[in-house]
Amino acid sequence: MKRSLAVLLLFIAVSAPAQQVASTGLVRMAPDGEYIAATVELEQFPGVRNLVTMQLADGSAQAVTGFADSHVSSFFWANDDRLVFSVEKSDDNGNGIYLGSYTILRDGSGGLKLQERLRRRAAGKLSTGSPPSLLHRLPTNWNSVLISRTEPTAVLPEVFQLDAATGRMRRVVGSQYSITEWIADNQGAVRAAVDRGADVLDGSNRLLYRDSADDEWRKLLDFSDERMQVLGFHADNRRLIVLARGELGGKALHYLNPTGELGERLLSDSDFDLANRDGAAGLVQTARGDIMYYQYFADTVRTIYFDSRWESRQQVIDEALSGSVNTIIDWSDDERQALVTAVAPDGSVDYYLFDTTFRELKFLQPPGAWIR
Repeated sequence: MKRSLAVLLLFIAVSAPAQQVASTGLVRMAPDGEYIAATVELEQFPGVRNLVTMQLADGSAQAVTGFADSHVSSFFWANDDRLVFSVEKSDDNGNGIYLGSYTILRDGSGGLKLQERLRRRAAGKLSTGSPPSLLHRLPTNWNSVLISRTEPTAVLPEVFQLDAATGRMRRVVGSQYSITEWIADNQGAVRAAVDRGADVLDGSNRLLYRDSADDEWRKLLDFSDERMQVLGFHADNRRLIVLARGELGGKALHYLNPTGELGERLLSDSDFDLANRDGAAGLVQTARGDIMYYQYFADTVRTIYFDSRWESRQQVIDEALSGSVNTIIDWSDDERQALVTAVAPDGSVDYYLFDTTFRELKFLQPPGAWIR
């Protein structure tokens, strides 16, 4: 099958068929690369996902939470010592009900509930808000992170600066227009947003942009869900990276200039759409905003590398772990440690730690075996 791929650095990692790619679950490395956190089922609480951490130096692990009838639905590292996690409980129909979010130290101590507004009933229903999603860690302030979330008293997401040590939140960008998505640049300034307009369900949008956090918002362009998807800022903190549908129908990876004009095409596939699908990572960038790789579904899962350093690291990993689909899923801020999953043809998943300096792999127990 003929494929036409236009990339900066072309490296294709051909993996297992899409239906054989197993989910790695929620597994994330601390910014300093010394700990890993994951959601797993503890023996004493079967069927419930709790948060656990493991110290990589000695393999010691401990449970951070101990929920028996609710579960940790998402989490992120606020800094090297503290995590922020959200809790859900399933209703009688199996639907998740958001119960709240917490900040906690990696050893399970110092847990605090995030300070949210009191809930109120609207149209006969209880408004529960939404879990926080991480927009950017603020390295100039150890405990501060930039998050996007919908408060229990609201219907659209806003941007807050969260103090992970106290659970307090300060609104940075309040709800305006009908914005459903906020996009921070690589320095933590919120400078792009997707506005749904009067009808948030009709698929039409306008992309808002500002040159700095102090400037007024201006409209870059109008677009539909079918035509374009905004992925994030490039490392230059000016251009955006988008998936845009071309004349031939499939979505391709492009730069979008601050003028609203579609710029250089970075990646396209004449046979397959690059649109994100569950199980493929999509756009993956370094902490500086450089494009590391783009992963999408074709007849197999394909990983296209744009960074020669990460291309070389992937080649070393694939040579050492032949016969499995190997993916770098997380790494430390200094890029010295990387977390790797190796998916076997039967769907089983192994975890490895890759030292990028010495280019060595170390086997890690799967998260489910950390706490017994």
